[in-house]
Amino acid sequence: MKKYLIVILFLLLNTTIAFSGEIYGTIKKDGKPIAEGSEIELEMLTSGKTYSSKCAKYGSYSLYVPGKGRGLLIIRNEELMSEPILIYIYENAIQYDFVLEEKNGSFLVRRR
Repeated sequence: MKKYLIVILFLLLNTTIAFSGEIYGTIKKDGKPIAEGSEIELEMLTSGKTYSSKCAKYGSYSLYVPGKGRGLLIIRNEELMSEPILIYIYENAIQYDFVLEEKNGSFLVRRR
């Protein structure tokens, strides 16, 4: 019994834990959810890697990012492309709800 306990403790202590962040939420434009299939793109400033996802019904999205840090988020579909917005990714999931506003021919993103 002690042998198994020692093996289990050894494995637990020598295992590398991979942190994974998730961002999720909704995106609205003019008070209505943006189109299903709109693309969410996140470029991590810490690693330079890019991650993307598509919006589901009602403007909801979910994006998994290995690690944590800061990133620039861009929202786009056939009719719009937003200005980048700085967001933070943590070890645990975090909710970001966004509102798109048209200004001078481009779309600004702000947190709701």
